[in-house]
Amino acid sequence: MSIVQTILNTYYTHIATYLHWLSIVQTILNTYYTHIATYLHWLSNVQTLLNTYYTHIATYIHWLSLVQTILNTYYTNIATYLHWLSIVTTIFNTYYKKLVTYLH
Repeated sequence: MSIVQTILNTYYTHIATYLHWLSIVQTILNTYYTHIATYLHWLSNVQTLLNTYYTHIATYIHWLSLVQTILNTYYTNIATYLHWLSIVTTIFNTYYKKLVTYLH
């Protein structure tokens, strides 16, 4: 009976040692995966911040483009007005020159 008891004690000691090391490995893996999960969480936060930042930049550029279009239209209209004013001035100058020449 003593030999069987010794074999069983050795067997259960090995099992206990194996379970102890398995518990250590499990703790290490849990810590590792917790760090990975934390890293992925922070990475997600950074991605959200960058997405928000680039969305704001895109919106700003869009509004800047609209302002530029409005200003281009405004200045084109002013340039057209000045062009027609120049034509009208030329016509009036010619008319008055002829009128002055005629009245002399």
